[in-house]
Amino acid sequence: MSGPSRRFAVRLAGASDDPALREILAEDGFGGRIRVCALREPSPLASFQREGHEVLIFLLEDLEEGRVVGMGGVVCRDIALGGKRRTLGYLCGLRIRAEARGRFRHLGEVYRELRRLTADRVDLYLSAILAENPRALRLLTGARAGLPRYHPLGGYLTFFLPTGGRGPGPSLKEWSDPSLYEALRSRMDGMRWEPRSCGLEEACWVQTEGGLGYLAVPGHKQYRVLSYGGWMRLASWIPPWLTGYPRLPRAGHLARYATGAIFSPDPDQARRILRELRRRARGLDFLMIGCMQDDPLARILAEERHVLYRSRLFEVLFPGMEPHIDGLLQVEVALL
Repeated sequence: MSGPSRRFAVRLAGASDDPALREILAEDGFGGRIRVCALREPSPLASFQREGHEVLIFLLEDLEEGRVVGMGGVVCRDIALGGKRRTLGYLCGLRIRAEARGRFRHLGEVYRELRRLTADRVDLYLSAILAENPRALRLLTGARAGLPRYHPLGGYLTFFLPTGGRGPGPSLKEWSDPSLYEALRSRMDGMRWEPRSCGLEEACWVQTEGGLGYLAVPGHKQYRVLSYGGWMRLASWIPPWLTGYPRLPRAGHLARYATGAIFSPDPDQARRILRELRRRARGLDFLMIGCMQDDPLARILAEERHVLYRSRLFEVLFPGMEPHIDGLLQVEVALL
């Protein structure tokens, strides 16, 4: 595969590249007051491949030193827009090692290769960037020559919620009818996937009269806390039963967490589902649920004590492309 310079080359990752992927993921942290790194064990490549019906992971290789110094990927999924099903390419996992950032100045070549390999089957591209990652925001949204245009869609909120709850859970039945999921999904544009896929094969679903929710413990994706800053350093040592906030793992430890989602136009039913998801996540450090900041669900989640991560969602426009997304988008945190 052609590369951006004589020194650097871009190629697709294979099974033998797991050690290089593992090394890059482990050394690159993100976040502000809570700095974490995202791991994908036991096989990083297989972990990414679980999250879409087609996944391409690109490696940036330093030919002089014979080592991988960067990575990035595109995860292909279906998305519903205006009642039509289209193919989305979700751009994820972009990492450039510190020693390569100053010397490698041809990131646009990586994007062009990505577009070349997916243009015949991907209709639009989406990406999320943490608000507390100003370096990535400046690099990718600064209208640099050779890079695609990052068209802003709005803020995305990830709520880290406490788990557990007193007493028996409400009487909610297990979900078994996919038609309800499709009906609820049809009311809003957003990512779509076949139930029990994209890493959610073992999700626990609950259903009310007109609402649906799920809880999943992603065995293929882990988060290790690297450090705490500011007041979070002290808060990480306070027992959660004293504060009502989610449990914060010790620095250097893996978080025990679950992801969840709630689909309901009724606020009371959404709260009912949330209580049940928290109850079923008892014993874990926290429950993660995300939504666009203008989604009515955000107000319901904010009623709980929480730790908040803010991201920004973008539609990525390559030359000749126009925006497809206009309005509120429904995106589950498990798919980011």
